Amino acid sequence: MIIVNEKYKLIKMDIDGSERILPINPPDAWNTIECQCEDGTIIKVNEGDVITFITINGEIKKGTLTTIGGGKKNIALEIIPEGMEYKEIWESNVIRDYSLKVIPNNIDEEEETEY
Repeated sequence: MIIVNEKYKLIKMDIDGSERILPINPPDAWNTIECQCEDGTIIKVNEGDVITFITINGEIKKGTLTTIGGGKKNIALEIIPEGMEYKEIWESNVIRDYSLKVIPNNIDEEEETEY
């Protein structure tokens, strides 16, 4: 029998121009995606962000992103809608192009982008 003290993965990263190998505990890591906006800028979306988007049916959704799943071509976003306790899963193929936005923590409701 072996006694395991710790379990982690190693990742290779370029830090300040030199390559380093760092340990990472998978539960401490989070998923991130980068999306292109209509004007060509790239936004970074992290698990834990408050996001908003429009479905292809025109429904506006806003909530906390709990999990990013799926593959590169068909992302699945699991959110807890604002004011709700249940989770919803939305696949990227039902989200209107360029409608995904991250809501900064310090923005007032009245300052949000109008659709």
